[in-house]
Amino acid sequence: MSYEEILEKIRAARELAESKKKAHFNPTQSTSKGVTSPKEEIVWEEKKSQDHRSSVQQWRKPRDLAPDGKTFLDLFTSRWKCYSKWPDNVKELDNIHNNFKDISVSSYFEIPTDPAVVLSEWSLPPNLRKNVYLDDERASHILEVLNSKADDNYVIIGEPGVGKTTLLFEIFDSFMDKVPTGILTTTEMTDAHLEFGMRLFYDDIPENIDVVQGIMDSDAKGLVVTAREADWNKLPDEFQKRFKRLTVPLFSDDNVSRLCERMFDFSNIRHDPNSINELTNYAQGSPIFIWLMIKEMQYNGVSVLTNNFVKDNSRKGMENYVALILQRLLKDGPNYKKGGLHSLACMIFLSDYMRDRRCNEMLYRSFADEIEEEFQSIFDDKQNHTTFNQMIVYLSGEGTTIGFPHDTWADVLQGTGRNNPLRADIQTIKLKFADEKYEDIYKKQAVTGAWKTTVNRYKKNMMREKDSFLSMVDTLTYNYTLSDLEKLGVDIEMMREVSSLNSDLPIAARVLSRIQAARPNQVTQIINIQHSVISKSTLEFSKDNVNVESSVITNSELEEEDLKDAKNSLVVDSKKK
Repeated sequence: MSYEEILEKIRAARELAESKKKAHFNPTQSTSKGVTSPKEEIVWEEKKSQDHRSSVQQWRKPRDLAPDGKTFLDLFTSRWKCYSKWPDNVKELDNIHNNFKDISVSSYFEIPTDPAVVLSEWSLPPNLRKNVYLDDERASHILEVLNSKADDNYVIIGEPGVGKTTLLFEIFDSFMDKVPTGILTTTEMTDAHLEFGMRLFYDDIPENIDVVQGIMDSDAKGLVVTAREADWNKLPDEFQKRFKRLTVPLFSDDNVSRLCERMFDFSNIRHDPNSINELTNYAQGSPIFIWLMIKEMQYNGVSVLTNNFVKDNSRKGMENYVALILQRLLKDGPNYKKGGLHSLACMIFLSDYMRDRRCNEMLYRSFADEIEEEFQSIFDDKQNHTTFNQMIVYLSGEGTTIGFPHDTWADVLQGTGRNNPLRADIQTIKLKFADEKYEDIYKKQAVTGAWKTTVNRYKKNMMREKDSFLSMVDTLTYNYTLSDLEKLGVDIEMMREVSSLNSDLPIAARVLSRIQAARPNQVTQIINIQHSVISKSTLEFSKDNVNVESSVITNSELEEEDLKDAKNSLVVDSKKK
């Protein structure tokens, strides 16, 4: 099927579903026998509009690999199968754990085993997978990437709230139907992924200038990333020229209305045409506006969308809408709630000082405790657990990690927005407190207490607290140097050991990558795989690893150039027995 034929099928499916809905369904009446409900219509339409996925070519496993390369191939294949089988992937997870329990993988990319984790880390709705609504332009962008060469680089560009990350996920998930696909996790990268026929993805590339530099240094290819227009234009021309540009526009009003119906139906929120029209008017073409409205309704326990609710809880423009949500979290009318200013200061910390604006909840609470005394002496406001916990509920993400529902929140916490009611207080907190104290003092002081609590809980119940522990070390290794962490009492070897024991989990593999890159294990044997390394920490090999053993070489046999290559590498090291 050609590119144009697939695009036409998507368009026809959308139009036919819309005409059927108008002809056969009255939303104020119950569904009679033989009449399709709105949700069934949407599911039917979505199956037809998923035709772009058929354009992805089935993965061809690389052949003639060295024995060590086969180890990587087996691991990548196992992770991919686990993702494909989700949520019924318990057997596949067990296989990963059992087959690779003696090998810890450290890599510049990861192949996730769970789509729900990807959705959470990219701050997307949990029910988005295979429920994405595409207009013609978005469908065209997806098809272009899916039909492109493996070494092409693409950047998805648009203004805040147009759905860049949604498009990124749809492309990622479409590839994962037939090809293992990775997410870039470190700044040191090579072209090893291309040798396995894989592409790598990264959301909001301008936010991590180290990754930008890593891409330039390695001349990395096969990447799909997102960026805001203004942020992208600030990056070096040399970097921009490496990418083909796909611009995502705002939705038309008709498409916003269709998107509203889809998202509210899948979220089990009742609505009528008048309320959808009102929300469409406020959304001004922004799909993320609709998701934030759903989150607001769920937060307040509201199950029916009405005209009055839309009018009372909306402002035109994403920044103004987010400012309204923040104002309601922190204020009662014109005055701050008890602890409102303190909670605002904590959100500024998350926005300005934590990478990717994500943080382990225990560390975030520790930070809130650390700043309380001095903050009260300056602003006459201290932590109020009711106000603080309401904020935590709104920021809650996957597991014990918190983050903003959308990056527009960070914009508002920078003081932007024409009608931002918090601007003056944000600037005052930054001038009198945050800029001097956050980075050098409180960000570090928060670590000690949070680490002790996390370790104590983990030692008491390793199985139950494993995810919380890994979430903590993920935040720590991403935001602090290992030297600083050691000075603050963090046990680096414990982090390495627990991550190694759970290296079948993406978060553990990510942590291990960072630790291994900064402090490689002292090993006596290395396998050089072009741009990757497999290292063994003992001389004992099982029968399953006999092929690996036969290709081992020692440090002394490596040429100087080989050692340089090994620094920027994919690393696999056996756990100590």
